Amino acid sequence: MRPEIVFTKAAPKTGFSEGQESPMLDNVKVLEAAGTSLANVVKVGVFLRDMKDFAAPRQGVNVEIDAIAWVPR
Repeated sequence: MRPEIVFTKAAPKTGFSEGQESPMLDNVKVLEAAGTSLANVVKVGVFLRDMKDFAAPRQGVNVEIDAIAWVPR
């Protein structure tokens, strides 16, 4: 039985910076494997690992990105 809701979480091993592949792409792969897509995402969260990175979110920031999506039947 396929799940009706998919939860994903992605975090780069090192700081994510402009020009690098987004950690969100890992979430997209999980969504597609579960039979859903970004079009069905109902919540996305971006979490900074250190609040000192808040002022410069594009310069080597350590982030975690999660997403919750529903799976259409």
